[in-house]
Amino acid sequence: MTATAIDAPVVVEDLHLVRATARGTEDLVTGLSFELASGSALALVGESGSGKSLSALALMGLLPAGVTVAGGRISLFGRPSTDLTKRDWRRLRGTRLAMIFQDPMTSLDPCFKVGDQIVEAICAHEDIPRAEARTRAIDLLDQVKIADATRRIHAYPHELSGGLRQRVMIAAALALRPEILIADEPTTALDVTTQAAIVALVDELRRDLDLGVLWITHDLGVVAQLADRVAVLYAGEMVECTTREEIFRRPQHPYTVGLIDSARVREPGLPFGLIAGSVPEPGAWPQGCRFAPRCAIAADECQQHPALSGQQVHEVRCHFPGKAVLQ
Repeated sequence: MTATAIDAPVVVEDLHLVRATARGTEDLVTGLSFELASGSALALVGESGSGKSLSALALMGLLPAGVTVAGGRISLFGRPSTDLTKRDWRRLRGTRLAMIFQDPMTSLDPCFKVGDQIVEAICAHEDIPRAEARTRAIDLLDQVKIADATRRIHAYPHELSGGLRQRVMIAAALALRPEILIADEPTTALDVTTQAAIVALVDELRRDLDLGVLWITHDLGVVAQLADRVAVLYAGEMVECTTREEIFRRPQHPYTVGLIDSARVREPGLPFGLIAGSVPEPGAWPQGCRFAPRCAIAADECQQHPALSGQQVHEVRCHFPGKAVLQ
């Protein structure tokens, strides 16, 4: 945690999430710490099951039933999240903290026009005439580069392409002028060209509006375009955290090296990079290094769980940092 962490709008310290089971509780996320400043972009990177989305939901106070915060601290705009009442959360979500999800078809109501949904969000939080809210909704659609916004505001979600629906979701998220935007893999279901356009749009809005952006992804191409800093998660814990430049130039953890190697473009005929095996399920994590069963450089020392160590600019959780290299 840096010296300015206390001033950051979002500060997460030693977060511990658990799930209730028939046998007690099961760890889902352990020891997660990071901060997000205004105007900055942090990417949480990792495979499915690493704890990225759950951590984002914890920030929004939207953890699923049975999942609770068992330890650590989340501070939002200077207030511990444990101090927030239901009314506080309702005021916070949208107005200061907003989220866009992976599939806009599950977030947009198919029975209502997209413009009406944005207008309702505005009117629910602000005492303004609907006509004024409608004008703002059109301006928002213009802002996210939806052509002919005056006409598109009357469209139903199914009448729009996947890329346009995602732009509508971004417009809705920005409707109440939040300071922090959480994006949970919002480009996963889109084609490559549309993905690039959405990422470029969010990055432009971040700079123009001084937004803090937390981007949840498994796509290192997105990281290269958007992030200032990158936190790599594996099996519920952070294994590496550094700047975007450092993560690609000098990855220190074998898992990070594997992710980068898997994403590299290769000459025709050369085998793809891959990481053997899969992320272990919660409750099946090894006692030592959680990545050891999949790691090519694992040794006897890896039977002990490694701590996150290193300088603030580059932290890594590994007994042999920097030993794994890109092929």
